[in-house]
Amino acid sequence: MISYGYDVMRLSGIIPEFLGKVDETQYGVDGRTSQIVLRLRAFPTPKVTWYYHNSKLVPYIPSAL
Repeated sequence: MISYGYDVMRLSGIIPEFLGKVDETQYGVDGRTSQIVLRLRAFPTPKVTWYYHNSKLVPYIPSAL
C-alpha cells in the first residue's frame, strides 16, 4: 500500500462516496420539520442541494433567543 500524504490528496481530491446504506426514500410529516440523512465522503467537501418537486429545499437554522 502506498501512502501519498495530505498534500497529494488535497491536490487530486477524493471522488464522492456514499457511506453506509443509502435510503432512496425518507419520510416526514406534512407541516413539521424533517431531517434528511446522508453520509458522504469527498474532498474537497461538495456543496449539496436538495430539491422536492423541482423546488429547492432551504435548511432551517433555529435562531438563539
